[in-house]
Amino acid sequence: MIENPNGCDLNRLRHKARQALWLLEHLYALEDQHLIITHTFDGTHKEGSLHFKNRAFDCLPPVLERALILKQVKVMMGPDWDVIDETDHWHVEYDPK
Repeated sequence: MIENPNGCDLNRLRHKARQALWLLEHLYALEDQHLIITHTFDGTHKEGSLHFKNRAFDCLPPVLERALILKQVKVMMGPDWDVIDETDHWHVEYDPK
């Protein structure tokens, strides 16, 4: 289940970013956890951030199995994705090289 307590506009996310949401939702569910989205294009982000291009979102890291799920996410999403553990949240962006 995806939770969106801040009311982030998920509809503006590009197709690839929405695919990442579905993948993360599935991996979190395997650990009986909910995916909580904290920011899409809203909030404060660095200049040039892919948040403003609707290719990035932030989410809370899982409570359990954090390192394991992060490793699985990075493998499953592949090299076109950056998934960065920012301690208090995960930053997920579609950034093909």
